[in-house]
Amino acid sequence: MKNFISKNVFKQHASLLSMLIYLTFIFVATQIIFFIIHYNISNLLESLTSSTLNNQLLHPFILLPLVGFLLTQLLSYTLFIAWIWFIATASGELCKFSRFITYLLGIALWFIGCIAILTLNNDWYPNSFFSQVLRDQVLLTDKINFSLLLISGTILSIATLVEEIETDNIVTNKVLQKSIGIYQVDPKTGFLTVLPAIEHYYQQTKQQAIMQEDWLLTRIPASTAHRLTKHNNALIFKTFHLPAYFVLVNMKTLQWTIGLTSPLAKQAPIKKITSRV
Repeated sequence: MKNFISKNVFKQHASLLSMLIYLTFIFVATQIIFFIIHYNISNLLESLTSSTLNNQLLHPFILLPLVGFLLTQLLSYTLFIAWIWFIATASGELCKFSRFITYLLGIALWFIGCIAILTLNNDWYPNSFFSQVLRDQVLLTDKINFSLLLISGTILSIATLVEEIETDNIVTNKVLQKSIGIYQVDPKTGFLTVLPAIEHYYQQTKQQAIMQEDWLLTRIPASTAHRLTKHNNALIFKTFHLPAYFVLVNMKTLQWTIGLTSPLAKQAPIKKITSRV
């Protein structure tokens, strides 16, 4: 059933995948052509075709890094195409878009992805060729570049996480695909058990709750997260720690509060509840 669903989705959106490949090819070709025209490298190309230099280029110390660079570029653009196709089709499936709307969404996300690539390159490598072109000819200032990068990055992040949004439409196959990897079969007993590493993680991160009369006290465990911040004129992902905290709910009035010092928390039998934690 899993293979059938995957093939069905692929067939429905194969035209989008083809268009993303064509657009990416045009994007790369445009960069190369623009670079050739701007730098007028005809003399350099003549030098590269000379027999003496050709022999030097075939040296492993030159050839291997060059091949590695080309393979890295090929892999990067392949992952970029696959990523855009996935988030477009996943968003289309979640929002029940038609095939045509999903097609347009994929193209729009591709353009947003290109904006994110160019602005990120401009931020991380301000002295590169295309960064200088964006600043000198397009008049892209640092503030505009940061705004475009923030907006495009936010849109792509939301589109990437949209598949994780829970809905009331529970699909058995999706649940199995996401959870089957955390289980194992005990060869001695034949029982289905949770992997030890996963069990340890769940024990540390699980939420705990206690009910007392009309009150429900839930403890949210500590966690870590990443935030995109600006540091020394560069965007970096900074890890920050979220400490554990309590959420208190009155089951009768459905009022809730975070922490144990609010006016609502003072109405609850906090000492009785916390003594059971």
